[in-house]
Amino acid sequence: CSPTGAAILTGRKPLHTGINFWLPNIAAGLSLNEVTLAQVLNRRNFTSHAVGKWHLGFHKTPYTPTFRGFSSFYGYYEGSEDYYTHVTSGGFDFHDERAPFCGPGCTQRPWHLQGQYSTNLFTARAVEIISQHNLSSRLFLYLAYQGVHAPRQ
Repeated sequence: CSPTGAAILTGRKPLHTGINFWLPNIAAGLSLNEVTLAQVLNRRNFTSHAVGKWHLGFHKTPYTPTFRGFSSFYGYYEGSEDYYTHVTSGGFDFHDERAPFCGPGCTQRPWHLQGQYSTNLFTARAVEIISQHNLSSRLFLYLAYQGVHAPRQ
């Protein structure tokens, strides 16, 4: 999952991104030297949003999606989480970030979504982004569903 996400967002093979296997819950992530597709498209009048699974680093704020070219992020940072409780590794891992460079003090933790199925939440957010998109710029929506990933729920 991490190698695929890194390859999609950089256009490079996993061998060249350094992400050859899934990232365990450690201080690791897609190198900050890598330019993401979102960063490239933003320079070409796109607005970029990420929804769903990130799993490309979160141990330091610069590794998170809104610091990697995305104007917003709605989803989880780690590799897998419970589809209903949104808990992984013993903690709640669901983030609603509605601005670029959204770090501490900006990230919202939507606790009220516990008990709601993640696939439905991600779909609703994607539809919201598309329907509210300002047509003066083009849209790049990175939608990484959890439904193909463990745990199978």
